[in-house]
Amino acid sequence: QTHRAAAEVGTGWRVILGRTATAGCRPRYGVKVRAKALNFIRDGALRPLAVALMPAADAPANLSRWLAEEVEAALKLPGMANG
Repeated sequence: QTHRAAAEVGTGWRVILGRTATAGCRPRYGVKVRAKALNFIRDGALRPLAVALMPAADAPANLSRWLAEEVEAALKLPGMANG
């Protein structure tokens, strides 16, 4: 199945496509397989990060804009702060 991804990573984040760590991916108990992994890395204080990953068939035409709108809506909720 094909997927689409978008991220609002902000300043200081690095995004690296690599392999999973030694733990690997466990699709079921007792089975360990190597898998690709998306690593979001930041040195220093944490900053906002938003990631969307969904099947391509269900993804909006402009996934980046959709994600930005979802983040903006979430920041308007009580208790949320734009950091």
